[in-house]
Amino acid sequence: MNKDTAKNKALVVGDLMLDESIFGTASRLTPEGPVPVILKNKTEYTLGGAGFVAKVLSDLDINVTLCGVVGDDETYDILRSCCNENKINTSEILSINGLKTIKKTRVYASGHLVARLDDESEYEMTDAIRKKCLESIESVLKNQEYKVCIISDYNKGFCDDEFIRRLIELCIKYEVISLVDPKTEDVNKFIGADLIKPNNFEAAKILGISHEYLPLPEEVVKQISSLLKISNVLYTRGSKGMILLSGNKIKQIDAIQQEVFNVVGAGDTVLAGLCAGLINGHDIEESSLIANDLAGEMVSKLSRKIKPSNSIKEKLST
Repeated sequence: MNKDTAKNKALVVGDLMLDESIFGTASRLTPEGPVPVILKNKTEYTLGGAGFVAKVLSDLDINVTLCGVVGDDETYDILRSCCNENKINTSEILSINGLKTIKKTRVYASGHLVARLDDESEYEMTDAIRKKCLESIESVLKNQEYKVCIISDYNKGFCDDEFIRRLIELCIKYEVISLVDPKTEDVNKFIGADLIKPNNFEAAKILGISHEYLPLPEEVVKQISSLLKISNVLYTRGSKGMILLSGNKIKQIDAIQQEVFNVVGAGDTVLAGLCAGLINGHDIEESSLIANDLAGEMVSKLSRKIKPSNSIKEKLST
């Protein structure tokens, strides 16, 4: 992978969402049914989906541009405000009339997630939008300042087959490292990317089997690498850590042992840490270790607005 530290920007392409977190306390059940009555204490808004990857990158002092589609609505107004607050470049975000910006509302009672409400509409990529986005992305990548492109596919319609294939071609053309987070069964579009980061369920989808019948982790990364012609596979396994296949070398990375409060966005955090490591001149193995430390730190926090510690930033800079 390219170690040129003169390239210091990241492009995050994918499904954009707004995460709303409602925090409260619960001490009794409602008489209407066996559900808790929650006394709301506060509400937080955070970038979700591809936006959360961009948020973590910005927290790590990476210059990041976000690309995706949203609606022309109040949810996008809040999402855009979150981008501005986090110093994320929004020039590649396209607002479409009639589309509903995705919002996920999570309700926490006394530190525990008790409900999630999704508000979204289906999106189908059109030829016109695809062409417009690809032309805009190419103009961005031409300036030679971008080192990494993260593809954060949440299977919401934006990352369609033709768009992703052509995006990876642009990354190859302009020598930009492409990192993929797949959440879709349509994985052939990722062929030729530099790295893919599946979890257990995503690995099973890629291999076309039930996750209960996954082979040994070492075989999982080998099979995915062979199937998709991707030489780097970072297989995340929750509390069992991660398995990195890079070239012909396989490395086990143990999870940080600690109490876990919030796994929302853990995979996005891994990808952001990996990207930040590469941009700061670390190789793929060093970057994966930093990503593992970052993910361990972030899942120990309940609020997603918490920023990475200075110790993580020091590891990136050394």
